[in-house]
Amino acid sequence: MKTKLLLASFFSFVFMASANAITIRELILKTKPDRTPTMNEVPVPDVNVIGNAVVVDFAEETKDVFILVTDDETGQVLHQEVLSVDKNTTLYIDLDTSLSTKYNVDVETDFDSVYSQFSL
Repeated sequence: MKTKLLLASFFSFVFMASANAITIRELILKTKPDRTPTMNEVPVPDVNVIGNAVVVDFAEETKDVFILVTDDETGQVLHQEVLSVDKNTTLYIDLDTSLSTKYNVDVETDFDSVYSQFSL
């Protein structure tokens, strides 16, 4: 009886863990049409979607970064920020409160202006 109870507990734990699994997706960033890609010393940050959050990873110190997340269907601004970051900085933008399914993320520096579209 204890064995059956233990097995049932184990399988229910595995089922709950897999149901709550968080997906990680790397976004492919494109250069905005009005900008020319540059080969500069400051690389474009990596942008991923982890669960319901946009995660921006900066490998190098970057000054005056403009980040904008919008609802693709309505154009509503969900997050807007201008910041300077140190080397190896990660920025989390939680989108739990929004009801949209399609989003745009724009990342602009003095050197590059990139964007990507994604859905949750």
